[in-house]
Amino acid sequence: MLTLGIETSTSRAGVALFHPDWSFETTWPAGRGRLELGTQALENVFRWAGVHPGDLGLVAVDLGPGSFTGLRVGMALAKGIAQSTAVPLVGVSQVEVLAEPVKWWNGRLVVWIHDRRDEVFSAHRLGGTFEAPRALVWTDALRQIRQPEETLLVGTGAVKWAQEIRELLPDVHLGGPSLAHPRALEVARLGLAKYQQRGPDDALMMEPVYVHKEA
Repeated sequence: MLTLGIETSTSRAGVALFHPDWSFETTWPAGRGRLELGTQALENVFRWAGVHPGDLGLVAVDLGPGSFTGLRVGMALAKGIAQSTAVPLVGVSQVEVLAEPVKWWNGRLVVWIHDRRDEVFSAHRLGGTFEAPRALVWTDALRQIRQPEETLLVGTGAVKWAQEIRELLPDVHLGGPSLAHPRALEVARLGLAKYQQRGPDDALMMEPVYVHKEA
């Protein structure tokens, strides 16, 4: 099944086409005024792959948490394509997308998504399940890490405060820049796996995941 993945939740946006036999992906900086490049990026990736929107079998989109504007833009783009091509739509969590490349890690896996200023969306996985992400000041999020020698920390927040983390908790393993941003290709792969497991999401009910800072 040909799956389109859409990723606009952070400062690096992307779209990807995933097929069991091949894949194409493109990314671009998603700063102010650049999210609109999504339509052009889609046209390019379809042209490179030599396929058309009508060939799609599924659309997958990152639901967040992440940029308020970015999530809205990505959601609108995904719903528009799914509706125009009459294909199912599936949403995936950015936490799951960031965790996918390191799902083999046996210890505690922590995802930090930089929100703004000194805040992160933080989620821990111990075993096979992630807790719900929480919006925290990064120093508070760091205090929640127990047994640091068994912890792998990934995401944009892990890169932003890498130096401070190394000084305060030197036993924490940092994923680095290659594991900082969610990839549209992983969105597509995860979306397809979810669709095969449980079917499509209700496009009318689908909304971005917004996490508010705790009082």
